[in-house]
Amino acid sequence: MRRKFNFQTGQAYAEYAVLLALLALVVLLALAAMGVSLDGALAAVSGMFRGTATPPSDSSYKTDFDGDLKDWFIAEYGIWRGEAEIERGRLKLEAVTLSMLKGHATKDFDALVSGVKIENEKKVWNGYGLMFRADSSGKNGYMFEIEKKNSGQPTQMYFSKWVDGKQQKLPGAVVNLPDNFDWNSASSMQVSARGDTLTAYVGGKQVLQTRDTTYTQGQVGIAANAGSEITVDSFALAPK
Repeated sequence: MRRKFNFQTGQAYAEYAVLLALLALVVLLALAAMGVSLDGALAAVSGMFRGTATPPSDSSYKTDFDGDLKDWFIAEYGIWRGEAEIERGRLKLEAVTLSMLKGHATKDFDALVSGVKIENEKKVWNGYGLMFRADSSGKNGYMFEIEKKNSGQPTQMYFSKWVDGKQQKLPGAVVNLPDNFDWNSASSMQVSARGDTLTAYVGGKQVLQTRDTTYTQGQVGIAANAGSEITVDSFALAPK
């Protein structure tokens, strides 16, 4: 059945669209007056409508997790349903948790997670990762991850991208690890992003490099997979 179009309703929608456009223009002009770049201003305006973007930040950040988690938040997307806390001077993430850093959206950067330990391993979906150039929902962005799906498959290191909540491994950016891989031997995980080039380091050694143009900036976060709890000693972020 064809639906009749109500002229008054259509007019209201049009007026609403005009008001939104004017609001966006005002925000763009205000941000430009404060010295924010065009890219940053557009990202901020986009966040007004999607509720997920954070303006880019040029400030570095470092924590030893010896205080509270006021600088961090749990991603909004439904798949991330765990919690985070400070336990004996370490960040602890329950299974299926993505803890994201507030207010530090970056383009090019080095991000380092140190002193990672896995606890309460299950038989499937063990692992952890570093999400970056992501929106605050955790639905979109890149991730570097160490993961073991089940006992019949090898442990892998890989880059992936999340698109509307669905994870896709980046072609050619997967490395299989030995069967006797010790989770707790990978004491540090680092990701470096320079333009479309993404590089991963584990234990200070480069393990993967790939290129992708889907995401150019966004937030960073630490993730625990469904079969593991993890603790982290420190985190550092340095924009480049």
